[in-house]
Amino acid sequence: MLPDPCSWAAQDNPDAPIPPRVGFAGDCRTAKRRELSLVKRWAHTPATTGHDIFERHYRVQHNTPELLVVFLLALWLFGTYVSGGIGALIGLVFLVGRALYAFAYVEDPAKRPTGFMLSFVPTALLLLGGLGGAVMAVF
Repeated sequence: MLPDPCSWAAQDNPDAPIPPRVGFAGDCRTAKRRELSLVKRWAHTPATTGHDIFERHYRVQHNTPELLVVFLLALWLFGTYVSGGIGALIGLVFLVGRALYAFAYVEDPAKRPTGFMLSFVPTALLLLGGLGGAVMAVF
């Protein structure tokens, strides 16, 4: 039997860099919530449609990595060319926003804009700041 990848990401790999480790562990928690929703709603494993709550968990699970790719690039740029400490604080706002987005979206999709904005705005700030810092470093 293979080890649980979520426990590997969160505990058994101290050499993993922090941002991917946090992102992967967060995605695993989202996957576990989706899986529990799948079991509660009597859906079969390969199914990606079915009960409304399961579909919401499924969409949250797939929306998070889509924004995470841009966020990690923006965080790296900002940390390299502007400030790692300020980037970390903005990154915390992103993490809170993604958690709010996930819980609000599963409860009622109409409640998701606050969480989305708390994850999109920090990503945009990090990206614009990082690109601006990179341009200033060149000139």
